[in-house]
Amino acid sequence: MISVHRNTGLLQVYPNSPRLVHQVSLSFEGFSRRHRLTRATQYRRVFAKPTKSSDRFFTLLVRTQQVADGETDNDVHPGLSPSHARLGLAISRKCAATAVGRNRIKRLVRESFRTCDCRTWPIDIVIMCRPAASRANNADLQHSLHRLWTKLRELECAGLLNCSSALTNSW
Repeated sequence: MISVHRNTGLLQVYPNSPRLVHQVSLSFEGFSRRHRLTRATQYRRVFAKPTKSSDRFFTLLVRTQQVADGETDNDVHPGLSPSHARLGLAISRKCAATAVGRNRIKRLVRESFRTCDCRTWPIDIVIMCRPAASRANNADLQHSLHRLWTKLRELECAGLLNCSSALTNSW
């Protein structure tokens, strides 16, 4: 039997003998508030002038975290330095009819975002899904998301996102 204690990050493995317990330290890379778009104004800002990339499963909207005219610093990155990418999810009922289907897609997107190097870039990202995503298997969705992160990297390299030069050392 295996159990994980989320607060301490300990993985406890119970072999056949109940007296033996092995503990292994794990690091949990959660989806913290600093990596999320949390306010409607943040979503509106990305929807207003995004750089778009899409495939048959997802549409990726990206905007750099720069304070524009008429915006306060708190609208763009409240209480944070603008050096972290933030992810927003717009998974509608048109995309997946059931809550189970929408949650599956959200979990896959969050996990893909956790593992990509774009988390250190000063950008805001909104991902919207298309109806084909609800019928696709997890491997196809993960492959699609990997292609979108790669395309995002290419956009930055082409100078279309004006992100920091630290991106050239990622991936």
